[in-house]
Amino acid sequence: MVIGVLLVGIGVWWGVWAVDLLILGLLTVAILLTAATGFDPFYRVYGVTTKVGLRRLPCAEHGESCRPEFYS
Repeated sequence: MVIGVLLVGIGVWWGVWAVDLLILGLLTVAILLTAATGFDPFYRVYGVTTKVGLRRLPCAEHGESCRPEFYS
């Protein structure tokens, strides 16, 4: 029984770490996507997360590469 409890505890521990790493990975991808394209992937989910929203920046509309500027 003690071994079973230990195995379940280890499984929960690794499960929590796996979920944490998944969330951090998704956030990293979202941040890189926002920085690279000027789109905010969370805008539709939460309504407002950054001030960029789902609008393309003026420089991106002409095919130029640019960093997003945060404005209200």
